[in-house]
Amino acid sequence: MRTVSKIIFSTSILVVFLTIALSLFVGYSGFEFRDNGDAFNQFKLTWLPVCILLTLFWLGFNNSDTTMVVLRTVITIFTALVVFFHIIFSTFLMCTADYRELYKSKTEQSIKIVKRSFGCGAIDSTPDSKSFHIMKEYPLGLIRLSPADTSNIDKSRWVKIIDN
Repeated sequence: MRTVSKIIFSTSILVVFLTIALSLFVGYSGFEFRDNGDAFNQFKLTWLPVCILLTLFWLGFNNSDTTMVVLRTVITIFTALVVFFHIIFSTFLMCTADYRELYKSKTEQSIKIVKRSFGCGAIDSTPDSKSFHIMKEYPLGLIRLSPADTSNIDKSRWVKIIDN
């Protein structure tokens, strides 16, 4: 039981910190989620509380060393507080972006020119901003946007996407 408790505890802590690290990476790197982070946010709201509860498996270590008990308790409380505040603050900052694909690259299918409509709903009283970007798609649903000038599109490099 002691080994199983250690595995569950370690895995829970790892999932919590990897989730927070991915959130920070996406928030500060210029990458975005293709689906506005809907799937990732659902994962955070569902599995982070479960992982925090699973960190209570440290009680199954049966280690009588007072220093380790205090350290594990501090780690559990710290993790719970970090995740709680992360979830609270991220729910206030939920903005949405809509992408309308206009052109795709002839050489690489993961590169497109899109018209982006971006707004933050209740926390933003201005209308959605609209702009044109070159969008490159990456694995895990990540995208990277860079501004595009659509006034002079080279037809030898781009194919117009026909609206349905």
